[in-house]
Amino acid sequence: MNGITRYRAVLCSIVLSCALALPWLGRPFHTRGEPREALVAQAMFDTGNWISPPAYDGGVPSKPPFSHWLISIASLPLGKVTEASARLPSAVAFILFSAGFCAFVARRTSPQVALSVVISLLASSEWFRAASTCRVDTLLATSMAGALLALFGWWERQYRGVPWVACALISFSALTKGPIGIVLPVGIFSLFCWARAGFVRRALVSIVLRGAGLALAAVAIVSIWYVLGYLERGDEFIAKIRYENIERFTSSMQDEPHKHSAFYLFGMLFVGLIPWSLVWVSRYAPTMKPRVLLCLKPQVARRWYEALPDLYKFSVVAVSSIVVFFCIPSSKRSVYLLPAFPFMVLLLERALREWMKARPRFAVWTARILLVLCVLIPVAAVVLMFTSIGGMRLDPRAFALGLTPLKVLSLIGLVGGCGWLYRDTWRELWRDGWNRIGMAVIATVVVVSLFVYDTAAYQLSVRDWVRSPEFIASVRPQERKKMYSFGAEAYGASFYLRIPFFRATGPLERGAIVFLERRKLPEFERVAWARLVEMSHYSSGLAKSGKDIVVVEVSQ
Repeated sequence: MNGITRYRAVLCSIVLSCALALPWLGRPFHTRGEPREALVAQAMFDTGNWISPPAYDGGVPSKPPFSHWLISIASLPLGKVTEASARLPSAVAFILFSAGFCAFVARRTSPQVALSVVISLLASSEWFRAASTCRVDTLLATSMAGALLALFGWWERQYRGVPWVACALISFSALTKGPIGIVLPVGIFSLFCWARAGFVRRALVSIVLRGAGLALAAVAIVSIWYVLGYLERGDEFIAKIRYENIERFTSSMQDEPHKHSAFYLFGMLFVGLIPWSLVWVSRYAPTMKPRVLLCLKPQVARRWYEALPDLYKFSVVAVSSIVVFFCIPSSKRSVYLLPAFPFMVLLLERALREWMKARPRFAVWTARILLVLCVLIPVAAVVLMFTSIGGMRLDPRAFALGLTPLKVLSLIGLVGGCGWLYRDTWRELWRDGWNRIGMAVIATVVVVSLFVYDTAAYQLSVRDWVRSPEFIASVRPQERKKMYSFGAEAYGASFYLRIPFFRATGPLERGAIVFLERRKLPEFERVAWARLVEMSHYSSGLAKSGKDIVVVEVSQ
């Protein structure tokens, strides 16, 4: 790959990341998490309250407002919050980080290795999935990982100057997720510095003071929002901060959402790194037991660590710290590990590239299998459009709605941008076994998203249903007093109707409209102590009938 320069590697990473993130921004909300964050930005945009706008049910938002600020800014040209403007901050962060990560690695290794690492990161299933979602996870991952890379560069300069970029990114991550955005990057960097100093006690004081200086600089910026939030919401604001940070980390929450064991987190790390984790298993599984026993010896692990270049040593510390940190609380989700993905991919690429050189036929056949899948997936999708398997059926109309001009142009750009503008780069990419697999994985992910994931989103979303004249007429909006949800929050309906919803916890006033799943209807009848009249319902071809959404009116 002698033809790839640093400049062309960065441009290629930008083209690939744009083609992977931008086409999917406009699909309708069909999960709980995306409209939940979009609702906060919608309230911020509509009310002008940029400190602590009312969340669902009028409560304090569960996350700091940085992502909501960006969504509101992105929505200004449109005059309202849409699916695309709500997802745009995540996509932009995904694109900018890809370019910056490529440039960073290229300066310390080579443009060829840097582009391979970025392609591997883009082709990781969890990283790709988070790139075009309206969640705080991509912003947190890119700002925290970017802060760690900036701090590593500061360490390379022997702490000369002030790490303004690192301080800004740490502040962004704290304003995205909370104090963890400060504690984790500062702690990882301090641990790495102490490890490079040989864990000598006399070096610990200077390391702690340096870390404290970084933390204080970020706290000085972030505390402005915390003070303003307290002045606006008072004790309710403090209670929410304590619940989302202290009680979540100490596993003392009453509801304990996303409660899992540490094994779940390791499993999700494996799943999130597919297909590279599968390649790693195929490489090391036959000799896994003796290798694991060998690595348990401290002297062997130490020799392996000391033989690594500095950037890879830093990656080991970053990945280990992030995984161990999130193993502590009982609340665990796969997206919590996203800040570790760039460093994990660095280590995987280095470990597996040598094996790929020794087994070039493996790369050839893997790429061929993936390309065959790109042909079989559309065929399977067409079959699902005409047959029902286990109650699941893809709607051809949903596929037609998802095939937007922007998506078609972006998919053409995926090939054209790297093939025509950088045909030498494309040729070099296809010669290299690792990048050949990476490009084949990206093509497979695009096809799956186009024919399955994107189509399913249109079928699972309530957007067209709640906006239809039939639904509006059935619930008689001019007469209703309040909209409620029972059992599960109706984030999507609240977003698309632009109406605040409340949680139904007891008897309701006459005329109240309630969204709930059909299977929860008997339970709600016992709670409401009233006669209910079904006004409308929504049934998806991808959901079981018990999960159909029913809209009822309290008649007495």
